[in-house]
Amino acid sequence: MSPASVFNNSPMPNKSTLITQSTDGSIDSNATEIWARYHAIQRNDAVKNVFVQELIMRYEILSQEYKSAVDNYNTEREEIRKWQEDKQRYAQALQSYRTSFAGAPSGPSFERDPFVLVLLDADGIVFQDEFFRSGELGGRDAAHQLHTAVQHHVQRELTDVPTDLRIVCRVYANVRGLAEVLVRIGVVEEITPVLDFVRGFTRGKTLFDFVDVGPGKDRTDEKLNECFKLYLNDFHCRKIFLGCSHDNGYARILEGYSANKMYIEKIILLEGVPFEKELLHLPFSTQKFPGIFRETKLSVWSAPPSNNRTPPPALGRLWAAKAAVPPPVVAELPIYKPSNREEIIARNRGGQRVDPPCRDYDKAEVDRIKKMKLCNVHFLRHECPFDKKCTHRHDYTPSNSELSTLRLVARMAPCQYGSSCQDIKCIYGHRCPAPEAKKSVKGQKPCIFGEDCKFPFELHNIDCAVVKTLVIR
Repeated sequence: MSPASVFNNSPMPNKSTLITQSTDGSIDSNATEIWARYHAIQRNDAVKNVFVQELIMRYEILSQEYKSAVDNYNTEREEIRKWQEDKQRYAQALQSYRTSFAGAPSGPSFERDPFVLVLLDADGIVFQDEFFRSGELGGRDAAHQLHTAVQHHVQRELTDVPTDLRIVCRVYANVRGLAEVLVRIGVVEEITPVLDFVRGFTRGKTLFDFVDVGPGKDRTDEKLNECFKLYLNDFHCRKIFLGCSHDNGYARILEGYSANKMYIEKIILLEGVPFEKELLHLPFSTQKFPGIFRETKLSVWSAPPSNNRTPPPALGRLWAAKAAVPPPVVAELPIYKPSNREEIIARNRGGQRVDPPCRDYDKAEVDRIKKMKLCNVHFLRHECPFDKKCTHRHDYTPSNSELSTLRLVARMAPCQYGSSCQDIKCIYGHRCPAPEAKKSVKGQKPCIFGEDCKFPFELHNIDCAVVKTLVIR
């Protein structure tokens, strides 16, 4: 047997055996060193394995990061490619638009048809009284004066606006509601002159329109706001005069444009009545055209609010004469003081005021009494703060029958405080006196006048059965 085969078939000696045999001198005395070297190699192999595993893990992480970076790069490159294509397409479209609409070899369509826009909320920015009194001629005159004022302002103040621009005006209001208020405060005797004014204003200038939005909350605001937003970014529209100084609600709309220099330069706030507080803080420029708009708000009752019971708008027509030219001393309105006896206001089950019966309607008699121009306040309340300066008649002694008709005429105008009114001497109506329509439409006024009725919806179908009274002492 060869030495090698013997060595291969022999069991692996352990360290203690080698050491013992080394003592006997049969094995090399360097066995201990060999084992130490062997264990060192084992340790090195373990370190090498850990290092290789770490390299593999790092490679895998780097591979994943590289793949993600490549994916992101490809995505960004695709987005950049699409953006460049869109940019080129838009540039071509813009150039085509400019070329097709070019007005002259020297300039594109941007220079064509410039105009300024005037937008008015006429429920609060109200024209001067004399315009309404003059009917259609007043409307034409108002349109002419407004056009001239805007034109002069543009020529004098706005150097960046072409001189050949046109002026477009849109006025929005509930025309019938406005007319009824003007009647109640005595600006006009009936609504016809106001309707004629609206027609005259629209006819006064070809680009001027007075738009009747009809009754309903916020309809004027909605119309004006949408028109404002439509033209705000129109490059043909160089300036917008916005007449809304009476209403803080417009501040909500304008605040969204108050940080943009382009909008700040384009919008001009037009003043009628003094600006409300929230509008004053906006960065837009303001302009006032004296002599065109009222500088005081329409009010059917101008007495200051109080915790005490105050009269209803029965004297509104008379106060209007004072409002037109404010006097140095305001006449003191007599406040009704009940006598020592108890007086009552009749109420129905829902707490609504129930007016006492009135004489039957006689159209001929009603028309006759109206033409007499009797002062309702003087004859029905027995008080008038303007006495001899009153614009209606005091120098007449009406019969009981005529007083009954006069009371009926007064009742045909709705009380501002509605069915909750607590003035014992109120002469106005607290429910609609008109007969009910044979066929009524749900959600509309049920009387024969329908939506043309002066009384609001809630003053129809009032229960007239008295179940309780409010005692006035």
